[in-house]
Amino acid sequence: MGTFFQVFGKHGLKMWGTFLVGLLITQILTFFVGVLFYFVGAAVFLASAGIDLNHIQPGTPPEDIFSSAFNPGALLVLIVLYLLMLVVQLFIASFHMAGSCGMASEAVLDGSSSFGTYFQAAFRFFGRMFLQLVLIFLFSLPLLIPFVLSDLGMLFARESGNGIAFGIALLFWVLLLVAILLYSFGVMFAPVILTTENKGPWQSLRFSLRLLFRSFGKVLITGLLNIAIILPFVLLIGGLSALILPEGSEDPLTAIAGGLFLILLLFLTIPLAQAAGLLLTTHRYQRHLRQLVVPGEYGNDAGEANAFHYGKGFDPYDGINRENTPPDDPFTDPFLPPEENSEVDKGKRKESGLSPDKNSEDPGWSGTIDR
Repeated sequence: MGTFFQVFGKHGLKMWGTFLVGLLITQILTFFVGVLFYFVGAAVFLASAGIDLNHIQPGTPPEDIFSSAFNPGALLVLIVLYLLMLVVQLFIASFHMAGSCGMASEAVLDGSSSFGTYFQAAFRFFGRMFLQLVLIFLFSLPLLIPFVLSDLGMLFARESGNGIAFGIALLFWVLLLVAILLYSFGVMFAPVILTTENKGPWQSLRFSLRLLFRSFGKVLITGLLNIAIILPFVLLIGGLSALILPEGSEDPLTAIAGGLFLILLLFLTIPLAQAAGLLLTTHRYQRHLRQLVVPGEYGNDAGEANAFHYGKGFDPYDGINRENTPPDDPFTDPFLPPEENSEVDKGKRKESGLSPDKNSEDPGWSGTIDR
């Protein structure tokens, strides 16, 4: 399997290019969906608020136009539209997430990567990935809502000059920020487990959260390393934005050109940061944590010997009871036809002083597959 830097050096450029294409596709879909929601949502919101644009006179103050928009019914419609748009965006993002995790798993476990794997994994897993992203979002609401409220509390306390209220709100803000980071670390391995082990959305999420408690140190280090990967990109973009778009600049052409340059730079660097983060997470999962999820199936440092086991996510035994699948035979060649493999297997076993019939040595294997 090699070290993280060896894997990243071998597959990083290919994954960056593939993720760039995937990001472009998902961003185009997100843009069109956003435009559609903007016009349809605006029409629905105005209708629910009872605002008729045909009867609005020129020069009418905006507060008079939208005075009726803050009734409970209109606000409920606005919240429903926002949640619906969020769900659609998660649905689109799940395609990119599934393809990215599948390609990262192949790079780490198989030692190979291909453009086709991204789309194969994306189409195969995006339904389960979408359900998992929805679950992750729903479970984060008990932390996100108080976090936003504490942020608003700090704002109002600062405006009113209440130092005690500001201190209390700041304390809650810090505690909730730490809780959100720990939750993010806890669900960090869920997409990797889903695509690598071919698990369901809830099962892989449960395994990932369990890793946080069973191996807190390794999970924490993985999360901090992911932050260390993202931090240089954040500092780069932040520093360039301060240089290109200095505060107080009034030149519109400079602002437009600088904004377009920063958008292009973001578009090019996000896939690179994503490739590095996913490879790091998948590499550490395979190296340190996989035996806690599938004990007895894979070694802790199996490396290249178990690389072909990534086929568990895409193999012909998918959907079959694996407790009754045939054990892996070191004397068989997975690339030969069955009839040729049988003769090669018997010859190699005779040379090693073993019985030509491998089933006679493994009483736990019945020779049948439960479908």
